Amino acid sequence: MGKIENLISKLDTRSNLILNPTIKDLIKIGKPAVKPLIQALYSDSPNVRNAAAQALGHIKAKEAVRPLIKLLDDPDELVPQGAARALGMIEDTSAVEPLITALEHENLLVRERAALSLGQIGDERAIKPLIAAIREGLPWKLSQKPAAATNVDWGLWTMHHDESMRSQAAGSLIAIGSAAADDLIEALSDPNRYVRGYAVRCLVELGETRAIKPLKKLLDDEDEEIRKAATIALKRLGKAS
Repeated sequence: MGKIENLISKLDTRSNLILNPTIKDLIKIGKPAVKPLIQALYSDSPNVRNAAAQALGHIKAKEAVRPLIKLLDDPDELVPQGAARALGMIEDTSAVEPLITALEHENLLVRERAALSLGQIGDERAIKPLIAAIREGLPWKLSQKPAAATNVDWGLWTMHHDESMRSQAAGSLIAIGSAAADDLIEALSDPNRYVRGYAVRCLVELGETRAIKPLKKLLDDEDEEIRKAATIALKRLGKAS
């Protein structure tokens, strides 16, 4: 057994004490490890599939994009998360549409990871779906409860990740940059308070002074938090203009 194959054989574990150094060694090997790692994506072991996805993401192996996209539908809980993360690290635009679809994945954490990865790729096609993700948040009834939520209140877990999902989507809109400005300015008048609130945050972070006029309208918003956010935003953007 060669060095690469030996390292891959050690991936069949969820012990970070073993996984982390093994993945680091594979990343150091780089290009020569790509083909064996892609083969490992088809392993019967979800541990191996997940770890191989992580390594390929760090190596930024564009050859792995297609099989990684397929893993977004993997039945294991962790593998789609690893695949979504890897696709964001590779930053190949062919993953944009599959990641947009993953924004509606039944697994909460896959949705969050897909939102983050779309920001890393920075493609404008993700703008409207990310705004929609802020609007919709997370469904209250999901068929797959993450293992990490086993020992906590399911309602509290969902509320936390509902907010986390929205925040992640907003962060990705900021990462996409000025290309998102027009849609975000339009979002200031959205009926959904979350969309209005996060649009304010995004536009401030982008330093988008074109938003000053529509932001002034939010000073009379029915939601107190939106009014406060608009006041702060106008002060910050006023200094930038």
